[in-house]
Amino acid sequence: MSGQPAALVGSHLSDRRRSLLAWGLPLGLWSAFIVIIFPSVEEALSKAVQNYPDALKEAFGIGQLTSVEQYLQAEMLSLIVPLAMGYLAVRAISSGLAGAAESGRLDVLLSAPVSRARLVAAGFAATAVELAVVLAVTVLLTCLGSVVAGAHLSFSSALTGYANVWPLALFSAGLGAVAAGFSLRTSVVTGSVAGALVSMYVIDLIGRLDPDLSGIRYISVFKYYGNAVEDGIDPLAFVGVTVAAVGLVAIGAWLFERRTSPARPRLSSSRESQRNISSTAAGATTSPPRIRNQGWPASLPALIECRTASSQKIAVRRCTRRQRAAPMRSRK
Repeated sequence: MSGQPAALVGSHLSDRRRSLLAWGLPLGLWSAFIVIIFPSVEEALSKAVQNYPDALKEAFGIGQLTSVEQYLQAEMLSLIVPLAMGYLAVRAISSGLAGAAESGRLDVLLSAPVSRARLVAAGFAATAVELAVVLAVTVLLTCLGSVVAGAHLSFSSALTGYANVWPLALFSAGLGAVAAGFSLRTSVVTGSVAGALVSMYVIDLIGRLDPDLSGIRYISVFKYYGNAVEDGIDPLAFVGVTVAAVGLVAIGAWLFERRTSPARPRLSSSRESQRNISSTAAGATTSPPRIRNQGWPASLPALIECRTASSQKIAVRRCTRRQRAAPMRSRK
């Protein structure tokens, strides 16, 4: 990774550093609590689940609940963790795009020689790192709870179960990038993607409950999620969802490029700029050419031109002050 993308990713992670523990600790403690109480409710759960309909158990991914892995899948990994991580992903990537536009930071970023597509790519990369760290914190706390309660949760099972959430969360980040290409309001981006995730979960649930409607599950990303804590990670589904997420980010970068490319503000001609600079150098009080703020920054050469004129004006003022101060010093 070159210097500029690394700096953009580092800046994004620095702005989101609090979310690592703000999301990792609650999910990890919740998962640890589920693991801790399992030994005390294991017998009652196994008897209660026997009376559940088979279609209902298959729809919600509920097994016989005779192991801590099955209980963790039913309580956390079937719904809570995927939706929570999906929401975190869209919040993370929208904060660097829509959130930056609302706070005015996007104007500053775009005034530098950096492409808008690179901003989207850096935001997606930073989101991927943030998701991985939050999932790692969750796995560590879950395994710690297993050790405390003696639930005998396998570390490899917990790792594969939570790692399987990562592509689904990246898919949500890709949807967020596409939504940011249409709207630069954080509430609109997060709300639309959150609604899309819940809709896809409901579609997958309907396809599980009704075999005649099982075909609609193919339009839901939850069909490719599976039960990794028991069955392991499906490499084809893992890679396929990740590639789909990257494709959505590419579409979002293209939309964001078009979204942030309105008509450029009118600038003074080169002759007028040279006239302003020469008059400033001659000691005139003509102010440097200013660029009207119309929501997006002008081209980088124009900004450099303004900064150059301002620097020359400051230098002339300093020289004039020194010349005025020289006779006074000689008299003393």
